[in-house]
Amino acid sequence: MEVEEPWQALACCMEIARAVRAPDPAAYISHFPVHQDGSCNGLQHYAALGRDSIGAASVNLLPSDVPQDVYSGVAAQVEVFRSQDAKRGVRVAQVLEGFISRKVVKQTVMTVVYGVTRYGERRGRASGFPEGAEFVWEASHYLVRQVFNSLQEMFSGTRAIQHWLTESARLIAHAGSAVEWVTPLGIPVIQPYHRDSKVMIGGGIQSLTFSHSGDTSQ
Repeated sequence: MEVEEPWQALACCMEIARAVRAPDPAAYISHFPVHQDGSCNGLQHYAALGRDSIGAASVNLLPSDVPQDVYSGVAAQVEVFRSQDAKRGVRVAQVLEGFISRKVVKQTVMTVVYGVTRYGERRGRASGFPEGAEFVWEASHYLVRQVFNSLQEMFSGTRAIQHWLTESARLIAHAGSAVEWVTPLGIPVIQPYHRDSKVMIGGGIQSLTFSHSGDTSQ
């Protein structure tokens, strides 16, 4: 009852019991579903696109004797940056001593590959600090910045591709078009993002409001 998924744990125990009780446990054929998940799928795709061997190793795209944990790797790199700043007398880095962990950096690492901004992630990260703690906003900003720096250090190819995609989308939108492409399977994809604007025209009897959607420049 203390595990994260008690019903799944119970089902697994029952399946193991059936295997052990079988006449030949080694020959027992199990149909128990095994859940599999990627190692930060976004970073996996970017590492593959950029042929980034170092990044690929961090997200288990290359053979390894033991599974790699990219979140722990980023947390360790962030701690290196924090420790260096703390020794230089940076107050916020000193405040964060003992706070950096895998859990703390995971959300930022997971979302940065999907285009989250430093400001947006900073707002979410601030909620992870104790209620009423000092330097909350400064610390959250510092932490997010160091996570971004760590990813830049560990996944230079990923960040370069992201910058290229962002700039390409900006230029395409600036030209008045939507970003679109055709997948290798022949499926067309279009991203018609628009920014709504409203214009109010005042009249003697009533005022009229008109809405207009224009392509974004993002």
